[in-house]
Amino acid sequence: MNIFCRECEQMVIINKDEISEGFLLETFIKNPSQTVYVVEKEELDKLIGIITLGDFRRSQRDGKRLVNTHFTVCKSEEEAVQILRAKEKIVSVPLVDEHGGVVAEYVKKLAKAENIPYSVYCQVCGDIAEECFASKKVVFVGVPEECREFLEKILEGKVYSDRVEVLWDISYHSLQAACIGDDTFLIDFDEQGYHARELVYQKVHVETFFWNNDYKYIDYDGGIEQYVCDRVSYFTDIAVLSQSPDYLSGIDRSNVKKHYLDIHQLGWSENRGCYVYYGDISEQVECLFCRLRINYTDYIYLEKRNRILPIIDMGVHLITNKWKNEEYDIAINVIPKLMENGIQTFIFNDPDNEYEKIEGLCDENIYNRDLNVISEENLQIINSILNAGEGSRLDYRRDFMCTPFWVRKGRISYPNRKSRYCNYTNGERYTVGNSLNSPKTFYLFGPCIMEGAFVEDSCTMGSYLRPMLLEDYYISNCGQVYADINFSIRSKRYRTGDIVVLIVQYPEIFEKKGLPVYSIIDAYRKVGNISKNVYECLKHCNKRVTKEVAYEIYRTCKDNGELGGKTDEKQDVRFGCVSCIGNFGIPRQMENWLSEIKSFAREGCGRTGAIVMNANPFTKGHRYLVEKALEEVGVLYVFVLEENKSDFTFEDRLAMVKVGTADLENVIVLPSGKFIISTTTMPGYFNKETVPFVESDAVNDLELFGIIAKELNISVRFAGEEPIDLFTNQYNQSMSRILPDYGIRFYEIPRIEMGGQVISASRVRKCIYEKRFEEVKSLVLAPVYEYLVDHCFLEES
Repeated sequence: MNIFCRECEQMVIINKDEISEGFLLETFIKNPSQTVYVVEKEELDKLIGIITLGDFRRSQRDGKRLVNTHFTVCKSEEEAVQILRAKEKIVSVPLVDEHGGVVAEYVKKLAKAENIPYSVYCQVCGDIAEECFASKKVVFVGVPEECREFLEKILEGKVYSDRVEVLWDISYHSLQAACIGDDTFLIDFDEQGYHARELVYQKVHVETFFWNNDYKYIDYDGGIEQYVCDRVSYFTDIAVLSQSPDYLSGIDRSNVKKHYLDIHQLGWSENRGCYVYYGDISEQVECLFCRLRINYTDYIYLEKRNRILPIIDMGVHLITNKWKNEEYDIAINVIPKLMENGIQTFIFNDPDNEYEKIEGLCDENIYNRDLNVISEENLQIINSILNAGEGSRLDYRRDFMCTPFWVRKGRISYPNRKSRYCNYTNGERYTVGNSLNSPKTFYLFGPCIMEGAFVEDSCTMGSYLRPMLLEDYYISNCGQVYADINFSIRSKRYRTGDIVVLIVQYPEIFEKKGLPVYSIIDAYRKVGNISKNVYECLKHCNKRVTKEVAYEIYRTCKDNGELGGKTDEKQDVRFGCVSCIGNFGIPRQMENWLSEIKSFAREGCGRTGAIVMNANPFTKGHRYLVEKALEEVGVLYVFVLEENKSDFTFEDRLAMVKVGTADLENVIVLPSGKFIISTTTMPGYFNKETVPFVESDAVNDLELFGIIAKELNISVRFAGEEPIDLFTNQYNQSMSRILPDYGIRFYEIPRIEMGGQVISASRVRKCIYEKRFEEVKSLVLAPVYEYLVDHCFLEES
């Protein structure tokens, strides 16, 4: 790490009374990593605070305090070097004398940014500009000098080539001059400098596209067309800016209703501070879906409809942190629909918005910490906060810090995983003590504190709420990062009587819609010393804080709503035209298998159901499950697992199921193929007895079953309850949560007992191994017992 020293003459030092917006803009545009030192002239140039670009942006955007009075100083070079090496986020530290006066500044030399293929970005953005804004003046910012020749070549012959300006000398005044005029469109390539320049773009209201380089849809499975198709499917009606077939390629493959705007009817309004659309448009439109990111505004105003229309784009905003538009969507489109259908919604303010109310309870500035860097020193600090051994572990945090996000079904979420401390299935954090048979759902949405980013499963928000709530509620902990939170909420299926709880970053959006926003800051007051219980922000906290916040949420819901109340009418609520089966048809490898299976289909027999079983071997418990299922349906498919990874071969298991159900009408016994609980769709199933923490990822398996069910008109799936086998229990829970998305109901049937024990295949196998054949005879049907004898599985005397 390179660290160098700047003398006072090379530093940016300013009297507190001389601070101006123009000065700070010019400073940070020249050097985004610059630290501005604020002094008090009356106190012999005593250092009283600092201003970084982050401080300036928070002040401009959220009205936060401009001058940061909680900062780190040093008294020697050795101390400065030690601080800069230990604190990843701190790039400079001032050296002060005994009176607190500034003497010098030690600065960390930042590594050069990764070499990004700007030429590709120039080409893509040039095409976008030509397609959507051909009539506008186009300004390129942040393009390296070495790309000048290439840029000139790609612009040659473009319809707008005479209206292009490349801004090589970037300053506050040159940006202002370049952005003059309502017909300017600006493309910015430089991530580091963009965060400073964005403030200028906002002030002059120039249309801006920032190439984030964090657009993860580029590597999306199925390509960009599938990504767009999946993303828009969370909506029913959308507005788009262009009818060009290349604009948002893939959008026409979705079932969403598209309303094309006349771009000539779109204009900026100083009074409203946003774009206004003066043309006519359907009242049902939920959002304006864009490929481009209009950075300074999160909505347009529909003049003829007298309402706001949120802007939703294709990006994943983990770098630019642009989530305000998503909260507009939640406030305008999502919450009203939930409430209209009897689904209570409780909104809580992000605790970091209220930090100043408890600042006195912190013995240091928590925002100066940088604990996201994996190092032994930081892990020791984290361990101290977590109180290791009491619900949180050092190795847990190390494991969690290495968990990436993934982009799936058009949105970001955590991947399915199973480990000792941290478990996710289908985007949900595992909640200890959840009841599968709860008729209602208590949904949790929000950032890190909601999911429990720094605690293990037993200490998450959901797990603490579990004993407080009635068994009427299944807790669905869908907490993650703020990015794509509206898509996460839209992806779920709700029923009258459910409750939705979410933490929001911009409470004013909801308050303007007349929605109450509650505070959880009192929970932090109860904790006491904040610095010893949180990390680098209030949302990143230990189990002590999480428990207090959980109680605060429970109390608020109890005092302001109705927990466990009866609902006379049950109404299903879904958003958009989401089809989990996908929009590109059945996978090719399934087509032949399905065509064979469909030849066994029976019609005109009423409702159709299905059971999937391993039958290793077929027992009276399996027979009971089949009989109970037949009471509910006219036709029952019994799929026998085809994988040969059990004690009995597939051929033997299939034969035993057939002889064990031969006397039952309308029972169709079929092989499962490679698409229902196989080593391809769910490999963990076949290791569950030998691997204690095997991952139970049922999502892919159930998605494929959704395709199969649609082809065979299956509307119900049955399974025996599983109180012992954790893996199967989780699979049952996954079916309960996921199958309704495909229009499939899930029934869990209690298992029968004999001799005080559940009749199970494992019990039968144990009896066979121990040669207790009379007990085997009592646990299986007579035809199955005969099969076991005839095929030499039993050695009767």
